[in-house]
Amino acid sequence: MKKVFLTLFTLTVILASCKCKKAVLEEDKAAVVMSSNENLNSSMGSNQKETDKQQQGTLVKYSANSRGYHLEVVFSEAGLSFTTIRDSKDFKSVKISQKDQDELVSLVKQINPEDLQKLEAPTMLRLHDGAAHADFQMIKNGITYNSTGFDHGHPPAKIEKLINKLVSFTE
Repeated sequence: MKKVFLTLFTLTVILASCKCKKAVLEEDKAAVVMSSNENLNSSMGSNQKETDKQQQGTLVKYSANSRGYHLEVVFSEAGLSFTTIRDSKDFKSVKISQKDQDELVSLVKQINPEDLQKLEAPTMLRLHDGAAHADFQMIKNGITYNSTGFDHGHPPAKIEKLINKLVSFTE
């Protein structure tokens, strides 16, 4: 009888513990997403109207990763920010001129987001640690479009001008 009771008690504690961990993880994920959105908006000086416009507009993200390197750049009409620290919520806001802002917006508009998945990487250096692995993501009107992976420093031709311009603001 004691063994049955002890087994049931142990099972109850384990199941309750797993459920608590799951709830905490879900809360953490939601907090991270909200925090990163707040950090991005506050670092770019956005007000609520700009945030609504951003959700209806276009947001682009570029990331490059290797064992010892990380770069993540986020751009929207509200501004540009980046981080070089993996898993960081703190993005550095970059002040760019109106001319650069307009050029970036123009370059973004030239890209058909539905073609991103079809882009081919011109080089394969990332496969043997010759370059960091890079990804490009475009969020347009709430729909996320991802490119295929490519080498940092060697983007596909159709997005090369935009990627190089984005990265130039981080140096």
